[in-house]
Amino acid sequence: NSFLVMAESRMGTTEEVSERKFSELVMQKVEKMQEKVELIRSVFNVPQSELVIQDYRCTLKKNNNSYSGRLFITQNYMLFLSKDKQIRDTMAFYRVSGITRETTTLVIPSIGVELDTGKILLKGFVHRDETFNLLNHLINYQPTYVYLNEEELVNHIRKELSVSNEGKKSQEVNPKDFIAKDQELDGRWGAFADEVKHGRVEDYEKVDLKTGDDALRLAEDIKQIGADTLSRMKEQAETLDRVERNILETKNNLDRGDRIIDGVSSVGGQLKNLVTPDMYKNKYGAYEKKDRTVDIAEREDFTDVPILMKHSNDYLEPALLRFGNKRFLCVNSDGAEVKQYCYSYVQVASIIMRARHQHVDIRFHDGTERFRCCTSFVQAVVNEIVLRTKPGQVTVVHEPGTKQFQYGSLAIREQTLQASRDSTWSAEGGFFQAPKSNTSRLMGNAPEEVQDKVKKQDEQINALSGAVADFRNMDDAIKKEALREVEQLDYIHDKTNKALKAANKDAFRTAKLT
Repeated sequence: NSFLVMAESRMGTTEEVSERKFSELVMQKVEKMQEKVELIRSVFNVPQSELVIQDYRCTLKKNNNSYSGRLFITQNYMLFLSKDKQIRDTMAFYRVSGITRETTTLVIPSIGVELDTGKILLKGFVHRDETFNLLNHLINYQPTYVYLNEEELVNHIRKELSVSNEGKKSQEVNPKDFIAKDQELDGRWGAFADEVKHGRVEDYEKVDLKTGDDALRLAEDIKQIGADTLSRMKEQAETLDRVERNILETKNNLDRGDRIIDGVSSVGGQLKNLVTPDMYKNKYGAYEKKDRTVDIAEREDFTDVPILMKHSNDYLEPALLRFGNKRFLCVNSDGAEVKQYCYSYVQVASIIMRARHQHVDIRFHDGTERFRCCTSFVQAVVNEIVLRTKPGQVTVVHEPGTKQFQYGSLAIREQTLQASRDSTWSAEGGFFQAPKSNTSRLMGNAPEEVQDKVKKQDEQINALSGAVADFRNMDDAIKKEALREVEQLDYIHDKTNKALKAANKDAFRTAKLT
């Protein structure tokens, strides 16, 4: 019952550390964040669930008027409060159609925000790019949490395990069957959820399955082209092996001929041949064909979580936190691995939810510098690490005032990390596995016809994502084999030159003897 043990022992919340004592510095940060939260709740008409993630000094330009003040960023809102507290502007993320980096007069870096009511300008930032990155992340990815009924989860698992004698393995348990039915949605998704519940088939945008089918057919054609290329490279490699063998035999025969000429041309050469063994006789035996099949690396299943990695200077940079089978690492927006942020799971000692909301610290046993990030998917990050480490290895800590949540469940992964149905691409050329999971969840209330098509589209995207990973592995294998063959050609070229020199030398010496 290993699966059941995992579910019961790892499925947890952070209530167990609620009595933990924190340092004075941490408590000071907690108090500051609480003051900011109380301020926005008293000044702005926003839900009590809204928490301040970050705040920046800036100037709001709206309707040709400029106001100096402070921008507070929460899970679902940008809240601007002027210095005199007379100007209070509430901007919900669902009203934002786009944001851009801009430069105003005197080369002042600014952020342009397109709202359904018109465009505004935020300028005068000390950290403009960091602010832009945070806003862009939150606009695209609403902070997402999943709540499961643990008793129902464990009962379902026990029920599945009870049929194991009939040949069903515990590994076949489908976490999707264990999702609690009483999940609630709030924030920017609440109104949309109500619309979905009462929607009709004709109210929904048509799900494009034809494009997915065409893409899958094209992916299969590309795979076949790759397979044919690898087959031709194998034949080419075998040809190079035979050419290399022939050149080496030719050079060996020329060297043996040189030895014979030594014996014929002088008494000293005869004596030398008598006292030294013939190293060239039967040096090469029968030709043995090498297996030149090009090996393709097995596709590694990984989970990508969009984050903002926090550098030592506190700058927030967009990235993916990639969880592989043996390690987790950061991939930047250029698709490159960030070597300084690459870790094995055995290193992890604790995960700390910081008083600054949506911020996470990962700390390590071996003294490695902590890893910090800000993300809408805090629960997903904690859940992945707990699932991929040994039971009891990682301590999960919430600083006072931070949001509590469950972790350590495959079902949570299924809900927080679902396939994308938009045009967002991952750094590896595949799809993010965790962009806007709320949309997928909301579709559960749509008409059955729509649900079936959306499910089919999910399957298409997942298949394409796998195909993209296969393409990358195939491309790596082709590049590796091509480089090997180039090196072999250089080797053959060098040996051919040496054989030609030896042939010319033997021809000259033979001519002198005659």
